[in-house]
Amino acid sequence: MTTVPAWLAIVVAFIGIVGPLGAQGIGWLVKRSELEQQRKLKDIELKEARQKRLRDERIKAYTDLARLAFAHATTDPSIDSKILTAYSTITLVGDSSETILAAQELCTKTLELRDLARKVEWEDITEERRGTSDPAYKETDAAVREAFKRFITAVRKDIGHPPEATDPIELLL
Repeated sequence: MTTVPAWLAIVVAFIGIVGPLGAQGIGWLVKRSELEQQRKLKDIELKEARQKRLRDERIKAYTDLARLAFAHATTDPSIDSKILTAYSTITLVGDSSETILAAQELCTKTLELRDLARKVEWEDITEERRGTSDPAYKETDAAVREAFKRFITAVRKDIGHPPEATDPIELLL
């Protein structure tokens, strides 16, 4: 029987100890890498969900301002605060300075028109409809309509419509 050299016994013992530890270390590194990848994917999902939520909030705020600019009698003072609320929301969640500036212009012009509407003389046009021949009112009304068109164009760009869909449009106002 021959004896095993001491160095060979040490190498075998070292391999016997280091082998399982090395395998555990590699397993730990692989697991850590997988967890990091899962965390990155979760972060991406959360960011995408947040962006979608913000986009939905922007669209709602844009819609609110556009609706409030024309959907109510200009002499109704209760709408003024709602217009300001819609504009404030746009300034908070708006994604483009162009859209925020267009919203500011629409808000300002609309409030000017509403203030003027409470000062001019109104006549009955039909049983259900009243109008005014005041030139300042008509001029301010035209300015609101132009501001509305600029706002709609900016919004369409902001929410991602293709360029051909954001060309100046004729609105039924």
